[in-house]
Amino acid sequence: MRLAMTGLGLMSAIGYGAAPACAALRAGVSRPAPVEWQGVDEDTPEAYRVTGHPLRLLAGLPLPSRLVRLGGWALEEAAGASGMKSSAPEAWGGTVLLPCLSPVRVEDEGVFDTWLAERLRDGLMARVLSGLPVRWHAPLWRGHAAALAGVKEAARLLESGEAERVVVLGVDSLVTPESLAWLSARRWLKTPDRPVGLMPGEAAAAVVLETERGAQRRQASVQGYVEAVEVGTPEGDGPPALGRRLAELLLAVWPADVEVGDVYGDLNGQEHRAAAWGYACVPVREARPGVSAAMHLPASSLGDTGAASGAVALCAAARAFVRGDARGPSTLVFSQGDAGHLAAARVTGP
Repeated sequence: MRLAMTGLGLMSAIGYGAAPACAALRAGVSRPAPVEWQGVDEDTPEAYRVTGHPLRLLAGLPLPSRLVRLGGWALEEAAGASGMKSSAPEAWGGTVLLPCLSPVRVEDEGVFDTWLAERLRDGLMARVLSGLPVRWHAPLWRGHAAALAGVKEAARLLESGEAERVVVLGVDSLVTPESLAWLSARRWLKTPDRPVGLMPGEAAAAVVLETERGAQRRQASVQGYVEAVEVGTPEGDGPPALGRRLAELLLAVWPADVEVGDVYGDLNGQEHRAAAWGYACVPVREARPGVSAAMHLPASSLGDTGAASGAVALCAAARAFVRGDARGPSTLVFSQGDAGHLAAARVTGP
């Protein structure tokens, strides 16, 4: 089902708003800074500092407050861009807010997820959606793959008539002390002594999705279209299995007669993600020979933005079409979740 993107919102360390943030991404702007945490090397007693991509506006705030602020800013911008913000409250009827999140990064994984979702729901409803008949969808806890999985769920809701529009909100922060300790324990962080690893970031991106007919009916400004989206998990463990399944998803959303000019991926400096992408490239190039699409890695500018990364990529892909910077008629977006969730989508211009 073809989905119209009628509103975009993005809050990040390199730009407050979808247009400036995506312009900064295209220009390769990056603003790394030390995060408010120190790690201790397991092999030596020496402490080390971690460099990431935090928002200075959020300094000192705990995870729930960071997510509410980030999500609120992105949601408010997307609502304004879609024309819904200026509408009467009853015009919001049939709107579903679909939060896309990462499980709370603590040792007792899953224990705090419900608590975090409730804090986020209450904060967003009070901050942005007070008095509006917006339905809260159960969060999708799929990390990097959550936003594209949210687009898949949005297509189901719109096709079945359960919603008139769906706001997919990807929001995450990897720069809190608890998250950094969790990442450090798994040796996933890039440090002075470990050059291969991720740089933590934080961001929120919101995408308002409607059916093509629904967008035309209310004369909404379309920023782009999601032509196809697929999600899945691999049969087996390790980069080869991940790569094979990712290739299947990419080819499923990419017909043989469609030209692709750009690819947005969530590679973040971790070896297993790069290896999985390498394994995926082999069957993709065999099935689509002669393709030379440009690769874009938002994490190079934003750090790892977790569950926000897929929505960030959708915003960047759509803005490239609006600005005339896209290199072809279609753009691919792919995501790899930490728990094996995979997703791929194809985006076209308005």
